[in-house]
Amino acid sequence: MKTASRKKSKTKQKLATVREVEREFSVDSNDSKVLLHLAGARDYNLKTIERELEVRIGHSNGSFVVTGQASEVDLTIDLLSQLAALIASGEQLFPGDVERAIKMLSGDRHLQLAELFRDQVKISGRTHAIVPKTFTQKRYIESIAGHDIVFGIGPAGTGKTYLAMAMAISAFLRKEVKRVILCRLAVDAGLTFCFLTGDMAEKVNPYLRPLYDALHDMVDYDRAKELVERGQIEV
Repeated sequence: MKTASRKKSKTKQKLATVREVEREFSVDSNDSKVLLHLAGARDYNLKTIERELEVRIGHSNGSFVVTGQASEVDLTIDLLSQLAALIASGEQLFPGDVERAIKMLSGDRHLQLAELFRDQVKISGRTHAIVPKTFTQKRYIESIAGHDIVFGIGPAGTGKTYLAMAMAISAFLRKEVKRVILCRLAVDAGLTFCFLTGDMAEKVNPYLRPLYDALHDMVDYDRAKELVERGQIEV
């Protein structure tokens, strides 16, 4: 009897821990576009939040009902509130922004998304601004903007080259600088390149590919080619 009682007690505790809550949240805005952009096309943004945070969201005329685990519901309401404020201030949400916001806010519940989204690198002619994905990236671009020389050290794939390129191209297109010189330390030429076929340019180009890829992502191919040929951007 004691064993059965204990099992029953544990079952009740387990049910209590997974019990869902339902909370309401309202967006205080007279602009219907804020609500439309917050929900996304065909509720894409809301569906993304539902999938990532395992909650259910119902909405009508600016009122939202969020159902799920208490902690996830609180996170969802905070997320919706901050995203609505960003949209109302004139910011645009692009594909991937909501997922990035979820990851950032999940990692730091005191995070203010406005600090991250408003620190953008805008490049003339490019539809989307380049936004830092982490506070480390945010500090990185702030350092580049505020110092003559910045050393970015970190694992591959963390955005060091791409963000540095973005800051350089942005400054060039705003005519803050007259010329951009891009270089990439690859290997000791005297020890390794002697075994590769081709002239020096053919040997070096593969190592410069990340720079070219970043450049062509920010400036259309013909414009980039013209700037390189004129020596305004030297790789």
